[in-house]
Amino acid sequence: MSVTGSPEYRHIRRRHSGSISPGEDNPADFQSRGVNADQLKGLDTWWRGLAWLSKSVEFWPRDADNTEWSPPEESKIPHSVLHILTTALLLDPTKYSSYWKLLRVMVWVFRFIRNIRRAHKLSGELRASELT
Repeated sequence: MSVTGSPEYRHIRRRHSGSISPGEDNPADFQSRGVNADQLKGLDTWWRGLAWLSKSVEFWPRDADNTEWSPPEESKIPHSVLHILTTALLLDPTKYSSYWKLLRVMVWVFRFIRNIRRAHKLSGELRASELT
């Protein structure tokens, strides 16, 4: 049985059916309003909850029938995207004197790409696990 289907929850829901958490107070809406993780660390509402929740139920905000809801304004963050489509060979195998040199160069390129994408960077000599 889900929590929302439990008898205890239904009792609380019936008792407080007019209670709401206004969008400007709702900690769940912080990220949709552009609050980043560093700012979230300093917000008491996020860590301690809404001040009115510690008060008696009669002090909780009520849902007004004439309240008109509008979605929060979106914050536009520009994203840079680079997409290269080429049919040219990135590594020309005829430029290498042996298969093993070509293999090592390719593994160095793969390590470079991996190191760009991850926080844990590999360094030093190539490992056997990278060559297989």
